[in-house]
Amino acid sequence: NPIYHFFDNITKKDHGQKAIKGDKFFKCFHGESPRKVLKITVAMRSSLSGLTGHLKGAAPDMFRFYEILKDRKTPATAEEADIASGKKQFAKREDLLAYLDKISSATALNQQTIREAFARAQETKLGPWDQAKFEQLLVEWLVACDQPFSEVERPEFQDLLHYVHHREPALEIPSGKTVKRRIDDMLPELITELKSFFASLEAQVSISLDAWTSSNGYAFMAIVAHYVTNEGKLEELLIDFVELIGEHSGENMAEVIWESLERYGLIGRVMAFMMDNASNNDTLVAAFERRCTEAGIRFSATDSRLRCMPHTIHLAVLQVCVCSI
Repeated sequence: NPIYHFFDNITKKDHGQKAIKGDKFFKCFHGESPRKVLKITVAMRSSLSGLTGHLKGAAPDMFRFYEILKDRKTPATAEEADIASGKKQFAKREDLLAYLDKISSATALNQQTIREAFARAQETKLGPWDQAKFEQLLVEWLVACDQPFSEVERPEFQDLLHYVHHREPALEIPSGKTVKRRIDDMLPELITELKSFFASLEAQVSISLDAWTSSNGYAFMAIVAHYVTNEGKLEELLIDFVELIGEHSGENMAEVIWESLERYGLIGRVMAFMMDNASNNDTLVAAFERRCTEAGIRFSATDSRLRCMPHTIHLAVLQVCVCSI
């Protein structure tokens, strides 16, 4: 990744930060003095978001240079590496901007030529049919567009796919049950990715909950995580959607929530809860406090305000009644 051209990999023990085996430290070549040192821990799994985020804020022109090098997907030249590391500098900012415009135009022209070459190759000869790839793309479409599993069994949809396929061998469209099974098979990898993401997250996480009963008598609960990314962006993510077996009690919900938080490595990382039932919120907090105590996690709850406990893992709970969704 070209981002490393903009940072000095510090190998000596002069970074002044606590480190464990596997941690890496990088000092940016750009920005105000003293130049900032950033740490990439083992838990981050070589995530580069911290490095790119810092470069974007400290040196926007250099960040644009990085994006050009990344989009080009070819190694940086010796001259480009010297510019990225600050060894070669421009007398005026206008000269740097003109240089960036020049290589950006050259990169765009090169990418257009490559796309045209691939298009011609695709028209000349299609690769061998890959049934597994087809089913994977079909599954991804169902998930991205929120379609029911049974959609793949509709005659009109199958007629469309058969016509588009228009080649040998005959198209095999998986059943709704097969599609569901394939989506279920994707879950372990997704959980691993999200757990790694939360491990690299510097901020605490807030949880909002919503439980309801469908018209056919099934009870469900949505668990949504709210957090600020390491780049300072507020995001929310549905981390679980579960069927509640039994009553909508705080104790029952606490057990389900605890399992979800444990699955994503969020035990001890929660800053606040919010749900749409004040009485259930009370029992939920009590049940969570008991679990935290058993796990050795210091717990704090307030009735109507948030109380922080510096330098300790804590859970603060907003007991607020809001309208049901």
